[in-house]
Amino acid sequence: IQVDDTSGSVQNVTIDGFTVQNPDGNFGIFAGDGSTNSKNDGISGLVISNNVIRNISTDVDDSALTGGPAGVGIRSDYGTDGKPGIVIEDNLIDNVENVAGAEPVGITLKSFTGNAGFGFNSSGDSTEDTASPPATDTDIIDNTIKNISSSDGGFATKGISVSGEFEDVLIEDNTLSNIESPGRVNVITLTENG
Repeated sequence: IQVDDTSGSVQNVTIDGFTVQNPDGNFGIFAGDGSTNSKNDGISGLVISNNVIRNISTDVDDSALTGGPAGVGIRSDYGTDGKPGIVIEDNLIDNVENVAGAEPVGITLKSFTGNAGFGFNSSGDSTEDTASPPATDTDIIDNTIKNISSSDGGFATKGISVSGEFEDVLIEDNTLSNIESPGRVNVITLTENG
């Protein structure tokens, strides 16, 4: 399932009660267009709840844009200018793996806004976008995330990963188990990239 904000902002979308399996793809549910900071507030009011997401990327050996195969992957600017952000609640994510390439993750969110934002100046050179507000209002609540595994020890396996410039992140009452890798394991990781 993809919520695509390529053509403009996406507001007030709920994905509720689905069963998703994607052994040949990198995501169960993906929101965004794969880039960030291309438009202000690409997504607002997204709710992902009561879904069963399993067997993700079990037959794939390449990497995914958000940093790895994921049960839920978000890569977009969202929740800015006082608009609602993203709620990921009461989902079961089971069996996300990689054979080679970037790390598998149960839930991953990336939003490169604010000091972690990037864009291009008039010369086409990469630059920070410090005027862009951070992503806000992120709730990850009551999810069960299990059997996230990597056979490549060069990358970290993660249960929940939030990366970029964020404010008001709530991670509460999630159950995480069997997050495994021959290399590093980060059950929950918060990274500010600015």
